[in-house]
Amino acid sequence: MPIFKRLPALVLIVAAGCGALSDRVQVYPAGGTLTHQGKPAVGAIVILHPADPANAPVKPRGKVGPDGSYRLTTYDTGDGAPAGEYVVTVYWPKQPKAGDPVTDDGPDILGGKYLRPEQPAARVTVTSGDNRLDPITLK
Repeated sequence: MPIFKRLPALVLIVAAGCGALSDRVQVYPAGGTLTHQGKPAVGAIVILHPADPANAPVKPRGKVGPDGSYRLTTYDTGDGAPAGEYVVTVYWPKQPKAGDPVTDDGPDILGGKYLRPEQPAARVTVTSGDNRLDPITLK
């Protein structure tokens, strides 16, 4: 079938896919640092849960780098988080042995201590503009 006969269907598919972008909540650049016993918690995953779940249907997250810093992601890598108040949970997957594939689903180095929003590692607030969140220190 010639492409021009399929064009209307392609236009509808592309248009339908673009509509999903308009459902996105506005996000603002945000990040901070996470340390454990005074050292960067390299590979830990910081997850923000809305303090009031009705305020935002998303859970921004960021992975801690070698310097202890993380940038939050909601939709696209490093795009930030919606404005609001959050409780912070932390999941720190055990790093694989040298030569094994890197994954983010190994056992939690912290034993689940900071995985529950009811007992968060911290509380943070994201506002419009660029957000440098308070450092999080785990003991």
